[in-house]
Amino acid sequence: MTSPRALHQSDSNRVTDTRIRSGSHDDIPAIARLIHRANAGHGIPHIGEQELEAVAEQGQLIVLQLVPGEVAAAACIATGRGLVFLVIDPRVASSQLEHRMIGVADALYDSEPCRGVRSAPGAR
Repeated sequence: MTSPRALHQSDSNRVTDTRIRSGSHDDIPAIARLIHRANAGHGIPHIGEQELEAVAEQGQLIVLQLVPGEVAAAACIATGRGLVFLVIDPRVASSQLEHRMIGVADALYDSEPCRGVRSAPGAR
């Protein structure tokens, strides 16, 4: 697992140079950790991997990964619902990244039906 210091606010400058990709079942643990980091100190209950999996199965995940094993941003889009959730690591959060994630989510929603969380390549 990546250390909490692996992402720094200075990383927000390179976020715009990275690629948002489709998320998979393998990203669920990292997304759960991201949600926990983003909500820390706000009194919001922790969302477990099983609960997150149930939500993700109803839509399509997209993630922004800056370091191996951790994601810096994630969103879930579902047919008929649109954006189900968007979470961004507070260490790299910016309005530019928020707009970028929403833009990709909107484009994905408009382009095809959201078919549920995808398995990792080669998994079955």
